Amino acid sequence: MPLGGFAAALVAGLIVLGSGAAQAGTQTPHCAQKALIELPVNAWAPARKQLAPPGAKAIRLCRYNALGRLPLRGLARSALVTSARTVKSIVSELDALPALPRRPLSCPADDGAEIDALLAYPDGNGVFVQIDLTGCATVSNGSVVRWAGSTAAGRNLLAETEQLTGYKPGN
Repeated sequence: MPLGGFAAALVAGLIVLGSGAAQAGTQTPHCAQKALIELPVNAWAPARKQLAPPGAKAIRLCRYNALGRLPLRGLARSALVTSARTVKSIVSELDALPALPRRPLSCPADDGAEIDALLAYPDGNGVFVQIDLTGCATVSNGSVVRWAGSTAAGRNLLAETEQLTGYKPGN
């Protein structure tokens, strides 16, 4: 599972959760206290072609503060999604996002708010997806980049993932 160190540990913990060990008291992973600056590249072949390959068992959502909120780019809320229907829906919605246009974009309203989605698969693979909530609202797994801000479905995905974390401005 060639992810960066922190992401690999989180995804490894999600794999344990998906195996049923969580019910026996295994501690589930936690989000990093600060958002990643650089997105780790995933060497898993399906993740080089799809933003979120199908078959994920669980998703850890980590919502990070915007610039200007303390702690700066710090963890604001998190949630572990294990409902098979919700996981499948999020994965499908991520893969339905359109590609970025090949023209230059200006995203002046990007305040740094993001959700990191850590997808865990039963075969031990994991995919780290960074979801920018403002500006151009790009979504990337380090290999594939999509655009959530350009369609109603994409904006609904942003709202859905944020709602699942339980984040409310001023939390």
